Amino acid sequence: MFDDEGSMRNVWEWEHENFQASWKRLSRWGDYRVIGEKQQADCVVCGKPCIIAVGEPYEFHGQRAYDPVALYCPTCGLHWEPEHKELVRLHYGPITKERFGEEAWQQEIDVFGDE
Repeated sequence: MFDDEGSMRNVWEWEHENFQASWKRLSRWGDYRVIGEKQQADCVVCGKPCIIAVGEPYEFHGQRAYDPVALYCPTCGLHWEPEHKELVRLHYGPITKERFGEEAWQQEIDVFGDE
């Protein structure tokens, strides 16, 4: 939380740097689509931006949805790997446009190329 000169760092900058460093470490999730690079997914524990791996899209109540299969929060340390995907889905539920928000949803769909 302190810089090289001993001054207090901006908390948002520290969280952002931590998030970016964590993003690079999750390359092992390469078999999945990953949400959160633009920090629009919130952790279910602390509410800070987190990184979520999702499976292929499917239809859920008449709309496109993604099941979360893994989650990592660089702020609180919540970390579930794909072998715990049932636990991730139980706590995070299907990701839909209504839950994610129109703008963030469209950004991810553009990246995934699903529409």
